[in-house]
Amino acid sequence: MYEDYSLDDVRKSSEQKLFTVVSTFSGGGGSSTGYKMAGGDVKCVVEFQKIGIQTYLANYPNTKFFCKDIRKVTGEQILKRIKMAPGELDIFDGSPPCPPFSMSGSKRAGWNKTKTVYGFKQSNIEDLSFDVVRLVGEVKPKVFICENVKGMTMTYAHDHFQTIMDKFSDCGYEVDWKVMNSKDYDVPQGRERVFIVGVRDDVITDLGGKLRHRKLTDFDGIARGLEQGYLDWIFPEKQEIVPTLRDSIWDLKEDEENIKEHEEIMPQVKAKKVWKYLKQMPLNVDKETGFAELAKTYYPARQKEWKELNRTNQTFDEPEFCWENKETGERIYEDPKDSKKWKNISYVKYSGFQVRRVSWDKPSHTLTERGLQIGTMAHLHPDEHRGFTAIEARRIMSLPSDYILTGNLNERLARVGLMVAPKQMEHLSRSIYEKVLLPYKEASNAKSI
Repeated sequence: MYEDYSLDDVRKSSEQKLFTVVSTFSGGGGSSTGYKMAGGDVKCVVEFQKIGIQTYLANYPNTKFFCKDIRKVTGEQILKRIKMAPGELDIFDGSPPCPPFSMSGSKRAGWNKTKTVYGFKQSNIEDLSFDVVRLVGEVKPKVFICENVKGMTMTYAHDHFQTIMDKFSDCGYEVDWKVMNSKDYDVPQGRERVFIVGVRDDVITDLGGKLRHRKLTDFDGIARGLEQGYLDWIFPEKQEIVPTLRDSIWDLKEDEENIKEHEEIMPQVKAKKVWKYLKQMPLNVDKETGFAELAKTYYPARQKEWKELNRTNQTFDEPEFCWENKETGERIYEDPKDSKKWKNISYVKYSGFQVRRVSWDKPSHTLTERGLQIGTMAHLHPDEHRGFTAIEARRIMSLPSDYILTGNLNERLARVGLMVAPKQMEHLSRSIYEKVLLPYKEASNAKSI
């Protein structure tokens, strides 16, 4: 169920200080907000983007932080900053960047490359999960949580994903994972992410659990992956009610600040080449249909245009369907099914299939950093020919309604698209506290009596 809340609610919950957290790749504070709502005390964050830290500190001004590349941060530095010894921290959190693994990303073709990601040139960012492993091994928290895109669990990434799991296990943790959809945890957005959770060996045994034989091999001596589900009891139950866009942003139609952002966006939208097709898309899609996508408007409209231009304009010579070889310049007129070698130069393209308008009575589809940008505008408002405002996106990501987003409009939208949904993290961290950290504390206290 969607419930609006404020930063004051977050602060009051965090004052309980039920458990301690260090968050890496903290961004603008999405996961931290979830931890705080579950009663967590976030001791320190690590984030290399200055605008991310600016947003974070605008909301949680007294937080200790490192604004630097995680590869240059050590566990010793973190422990010194939070004045703890190895093994004392309750939860170590990390959400390493994920473009090569995203469901719309470049998959293995994007690995081992230097590219501009999140505004900076970076190399081998798919390897940053191993820096989370390194820091977990140095800090030795009771529990760690590592969040990433669902694509990490797909066939093309299996070996990489299993290696990450094994490395966490080698640090002395029982490890498991689960793909969780944020719509099942009070977030008005379908957002599937994989959460890798590890519990330190001594915590498991003190709670009466048994450790697995981790180095499993088959009869040929080849290592096998750990079976999923060993720690399934840690994860939260799905909520019965799935919140919708109507639940979360309907009231913003009359909000003065939201109207201002709408007015800022519309001139930019109308200046886009795609505007003449965008404005033909259906508004107020019914619940049964679910969503409308730009491609279904764009494709037939371009076909109609091409036929009319071909009939009336003698100088018009653009091909309806055509692909050009990127190396030789050769042209063919049937789909080669190989986008690596051929460039689609057709007048009629099936373009805009990721630009969608979702029904008021459904949760939004996954908000992304790029998709929220005005230049891309993949996430369309239910009854306006535009993308979401930052104020609407804030609600859809389950942030507090008064959460401060710094920077210009596109920067504010980007901060939201990169976040872990707070309500989802609240459910997960509360479940871990109630099922692991609290019982472990009680067991430790009983031992000392």
